[in-house]
Amino acid sequence: MMENWFRIALLAALFAAQHAAAADRMDSLAACVNAAEYRLQDVKRWPAGTKYRTVETAGGAVKVSVQDGLHALVFAGASVPTANLKFERSDPAEFDADRKAIRAQMELLASRYRGNDKPKGLETAESSGIETWTLENPGYSPQHSVGMYTLVYPAGQTIATIYMFGQPAGEGAAYSNLEEFQAYRRRFLATIGGCMQKS
Repeated sequence: MMENWFRIALLAALFAAQHAAAADRMDSLAACVNAAEYRLQDVKRWPAGTKYRTVETAGGAVKVSVQDGLHALVFAGASVPTANLKFERSDPAEFDADRKAIRAQMELLASRYRGNDKPKGLETAESSGIETWTLENPGYSPQHSVGMYTLVYPAGQTIATIYMFGQPAGEGAAYSNLEEFQAYRRRFLATIGGCMQKS
């Protein structure tokens, strides 16, 4: 009986240590982004005790594991956000399945675009151990969603999901046309990828 109690106590301690490590990683990610030219507002942490979220794919709803995460709005000097950012850390044992599920979700979203808003398709790139999946509108529309981006860091079992927005015209806008947006997006995604590698 004492042996069983010891095993339970050991498992509880290991779980607590894993949760603390994941929480430290989320704090480190947020601090890294804030240290660049961006600021995070309305930061919300992943609810404690909730281990999964669900994504829609062509094959139906699929669960994605989440050990810890955070959600925030991103600002870059303007009074309106440039992006909706979400960091998540998968259960290491389920990371590959999570990656496939989120990829399938983006493929489904790409198939639903119609007319002038139809993007080129889901684009994939890889650099320095970070996979980037891009689903981007062909043009630039102020105050509307411009694109969805997923950054996957297998070495850290970390996934970032980003929705980027157009900016209203006027002083203080982070960008005001397609060329300025693309330059901003390159810098921002590079920052997110770099923070994922450091944290």
